Amino acid sequence: MPSLTDRLPDEIFVPIKKRDVILPVTIMMVGIILINISLIMYLDRYPNEFGVIILKTRLQKLLADDYSWLILGDSSGRHGLNDSLFVAEGMGSTYNASTFGEMTPIYSVWFLNAYLEEHPAPEGVIIAHANDVFLRDINEKISSFAWTPLPFGFWKNYTPEIKLDLGATYRIFSARYLPLLSRPRETKMAIRYPDKYLFKKQLEYYNHEYGFMPRDADMERVDRDRIKQKNRIIEHNNNFSFSETSLLTFSHLNELGEKHNFTIYYCLVPVDEIVVTDKIFRGFYNQFVSQLKDVTDKYPNIKLISDKMYPVAKENLESFRHVTESVANEFTLEQIELLKEDIQSNN
Repeated sequence: MPSLTDRLPDEIFVPIKKRDVILPVTIMMVGIILINISLIMYLDRYPNEFGVIILKTRLQKLLADDYSWLILGDSSGRHGLNDSLFVAEGMGSTYNASTFGEMTPIYSVWFLNAYLEEHPAPEGVIIAHANDVFLRDINEKISSFAWTPLPFGFWKNYTPEIKLDLGATYRIFSARYLPLLSRPRETKMAIRYPDKYLFKKQLEYYNHEYGFMPRDADMERVDRDRIKQKNRIIEHNNNFSFSETSLLTFSHLNELGEKHNFTIYYCLVPVDEIVVTDKIFRGFYNQFVSQLKDVTDKYPNIKLISDKMYPVAKENLESFRHVTESVANEFTLEQIELLKEDIQSNN
């Protein structure tokens, strides 16, 4: 009687050829690469990320024309200085190319470098950053720099050169060239809402003649921001200190001013009135102004427009450092008058 093993069927092993493995893997990889390239092209033309839209449209507008005055800063400058009023008040053509705080102050130098490569120097440049932005270093939000519409490696080719480690460089490369991996939210938006006209309208919205963006009051947001700002001060042990990136910014802004013969004016943007009434806020802000005056005194081509604090009531704020349109207009006119006085005194 045959044994149990003798009655088992014989297994036939078919050898796997390299072609059987390589072909499907190749097809899959080519498919992923093609999808990734398609996303790069699509998101470049029809971005759906606020930061990308802001950077893309601001740099395009900045490089499109010659300007007498440039305004560079974060969102506090974007919502606080009305560039159309510079034109109305006889200051000449002006553009507010302010972006957002995650770019850190050094973006101002890179944008200014790009502008000066293609255009004559402006009469003056206004820098408008909130004080907490000067605390930030370049490595905190490194992926934001991937959105900058300048050639890859611009942080090495523009002054000041920033040395990034391999990990930071990869994160920028990934955010710029591997959207399928690194930009899932935007990829999802592109798939769910492929109608290009949606994104075209967004670009048109942000690409106005002037860069100023008016805001409405939002007192609930102000309350939330006050808590966040106080926590940030506590995280820094109530001590203000310029980041290394910020100090580099001042140094190279001054170099550009000397080389191209123009003055850089730092503008103290409006602040929440709680900076006056709250001891912790006031102490931190006073440290900032004191150190800022030391820095601006150090460089001959950088001036502080005024060391006067501009406190704003809660009902005239959209956030801790974003003012409403009426306040922005009043503030802008005041800064213009101070600039005119300085220009007249130097003539």
